[in-house]
Amino acid sequence: MKVFLVRTELSNLDKEYSLIKLREPIDFAYLAGNLRDYIKDKCELELIDLAVTKYNFKKELLDKKPSLIVFQGYYGQESTINEFSTLSKNILPECITAIVGELKPTKDFPFVDLYFNLNPIEQFNETLLGIEVDRSLDEIKKKVDNINIQDQVNVNLPDRSIYSDVDKYYFLNNESTIEVFTSFRDNIYDRELVGIKDGRLYDLKDISMQIDSIISKGVYFKDFDLFDDELRLKSIINLLSEKRYDKNYFAIGNWNTIKENENLIDKFAQIGLKALIMPFEFPDDEEKWIVMGEVFDILNKYNIEVIVYIDASLNEEEEETLIYWLKERKQALVYLTNGALAKNKAIYKKLPLGFVQWFRWFNKVGFKETQRRRNYYKKYVI
Repeated sequence: MKVFLVRTELSNLDKEYSLIKLREPIDFAYLAGNLRDYIKDKCELELIDLAVTKYNFKKELLDKKPSLIVFQGYYGQESTINEFSTLSKNILPECITAIVGELKPTKDFPFVDLYFNLNPIEQFNETLLGIEVDRSLDEIKKKVDNINIQDQVNVNLPDRSIYSDVDKYYFLNNESTIEVFTSFRDNIYDRELVGIKDGRLYDLKDISMQIDSIISKGVYFKDFDLFDDELRLKSIINLLSEKRYDKNYFAIGNWNTIKENENLIDKFAQIGLKALIMPFEFPDDEEKWIVMGEVFDILNKYNIEVIVYIDASLNEEEEETLIYWLKERKQALVYLTNGALAKNKAIYKKLPLGFVQWFRWFNKVGFKETQRRRNYYKKYVI
């Protein structure tokens, strides 16, 4: 049987994230990586990612006639999913349509049959089995609805092989950048730009196995543990050096670890570290400001891009202090989220991508890509 996994156009939240990273549809990768043995050889999965590649969706439906279409469904995508599910049912009335994600059953989706949002892996596998043994849609619905969270077993790591024809998941201008997890996930939904802190850690062999399976050039370590632990950072760098992966690396940084381990930053930069997201908490003493300034100097020395990640809201005085401090250090790339995005969005206007940042990008990636970044940044945050 043929199965379409469909991501529609970007939601407003996705557009905010895509200032830094165009997110991969990780829930689809988890579904692909957790096909059960009884169905694995009986279905063919195809990713239709309308957010990054132009498809004639109607033509794809007519040519390939899928038995199941699973839409990635998150808030902000309701009207688009309704449009595509309606089109799907009009062309292929017998095709089963489903949503994986946070959207719940509603009258707004009259042409969506199933919702994989309680225990999506088992619900997905049960649906495939039902199609294979020719159950009716009502029978499949009953079985899917009876699956609960306790039925989840043996959740494997995500399988990125379905991305092989899509080369657009990028970090800044570095295309085909895939997230690598260094901490375990409790579920398949991972919508955040940054990952898990203080989670249960994967062994180095598990991390290596993930990278071994990635065809793409870029690897983003989105969990905090690499730079929060000097010994773990050293172990990861040694692993990457020994394996000679020849990748571009991106990660979540830590101010103190970088300050105290410049030699590791040097070694990491030599094997491909390109950028670090640096979580920002407003300093409560002068010493922390000094440390952060020294970290900027270290990262600039090794040509590593810095993205200042601000989650908690700042008061007016803190906002002005931060803007002044970043301007003094000729830093302009900031990403705001949650409380900071709600209260401090003026930072984007007061801290423009001026000549210094433009020139820094120009030296790295050339005129065309620099203009693309600058225009995209202005369009979605200012």
